[in-house]
Amino acid sequence: DAQSAIDAAIAETKQAKKVNYEWRDTGKMIKKAEAALKKEDYATAVKLANKAKNQSSNALMQYQENKNAGPLYDK
Repeated sequence: DAQSAIDAAIAETKQAKKVNYEWRDTGKMIKKAEAALKKEDYATAVKLANKAKNQSSNALMQYQENKNAGPLYDK
């Protein structure tokens, strides 16, 4: 249901926030999903929540890939 999708998005976003990798628009999407839920527009709420969760998942993957990044020097 919509509330479960929003809760999952919030949980995933908290993980991204912990490592300082939360994407700019993710929080806005969650707020829009919550507003859609209040208006009983469940399809929109689920769609936005799933998109926010995917963004946070991608942010966490990006963090993992970049956490050991550093400058490359030619030898």
